[in-house]
This record gives sequence, C-alpha cells and structure tokens, in this order.
Amino acid sequence: MFLFVNVYYLIFASPANPTSYKVTQPNGDTICISVHGDEYASWYEGYNGNVIFQNDKGYWVYVAIENNEFTVEYTSYA
Repeated sequence: MFLFVNVYYLIFASPANPTSYKVTQPNGDTICISVHGDEYASWYEGYNGNVIFQNDKGYWVYVAIENNEFTVEYTSYA
C-alpha cells in the first residue's frame, strides 16, 4: 500500500507552467523568465535556456552546473 501511494504521487506530479513572464531586476532592467519542472523539482530558465537563480540581493543570475551541483554565478542575467 505504501509503495502504491508513493508511486501514485510521482506519476501524477503537476508540471510547472513554462509560460514566460517579465520580472524587473533591482537596477530597473526587465527580463523574461520561465519556470520548468514539477511540484517535486523545479528551476527557472532565461529566454536562452540557461538556468538562472535569484540571489540574496534580488538579482537573477546565471547558474553553472559543476560535478552535478549548482554553482551560482555572479554574472547578472540580462
């Protein structure tokens, strides 16, 4: 029963809405981003398909993947 319930939730995970939308960087620049994944794992992408992340200063920045781990780049996404 436990296995069935866990598999049931994995099979019917709700996908994220990948529609692009505009957000404003703290410096006033407007950028387009979209969310991908589902309710268990999700990430943001820029218009060029690169993974981005919002840092603690509110800027959306590029993310690099090294050794299967995300590394936040401090290059602002624009």
